Amino acid sequence: MKVSPAVFELDVPAVVGAIERFISEQVTELDRAGIVVPLSGGLDSSTVLALCARAISPDRVTALLLPDSRGSRDALRFSRLVAGRLGVRVVVQNATRVNRAAGVYNFVGYRIPMRRLVARVVRTYLAGDANNVFLAGVRGTDHLLTRQALAAIYARQRLRMVMTYRYAELHRLVVVGTAHKSEDLLGLFVKFGVDDAADLMPLKGLYRSHVMRIAAAGGVP
Repeated sequence: MKVSPAVFELDVPAVVGAIERFISEQVTELDRAGIVVPLSGGLDSSTVLALCARAISPDRVTALLLPDSRGSRDALRFSRLVAGRLGVRVVVQNATRVNRAAGVYNFVGYRIPMRRLVARVVRTYLAGDANNVFLAGVRGTDHLLTRQALAAIYARQRLRMVMTYRYAELHRLVVVGTAHKSEDLLGLFVKFGVDDAADLMPLKGLYRSHVMRIAAAGGVP
């Protein structure tokens, strides 16, 4: 595919309308009581939540918040802000015990302050293409610390997926995912992670720049 400015053009009202119809039709076809969106408070999940609220009404949409002790301090605050603005139901399920039971926190990186960990990863693994930690996850690596880091990071996302589906099946809900085309093209995603494992994936054909425009049009704070 040749990349040109035309690739990023978007008829926002038409695309938003098509996505909302798709979501509404699938919820009906699958005979579900509503929708659950695993909400991180970031742009992608917030945009999906807004689309779902408009598609089937806010009272049938649940924002599932899955914090854990090693997660972002701002995630809960931003998630509650978005959910409150959209008027959807909020459910919080702490994932700390699940992660601990699965051995996720055994990784040495979770035993030191997060800022030091991030700085070390950036310096050591992201300085050059040959040592890109994300490529190492795709290609495989003999570096033990890299494997341990990837196993811990990916496991957290996959455990969130399990918790999301458990909640969805208990309450007869459709799981709507938040991944988009830019992440797929760059390989920046977790196989079977919470963003990519879902019943519906309304943003999969859109670039991140498209998502930003849809978010602005949809009232995402």
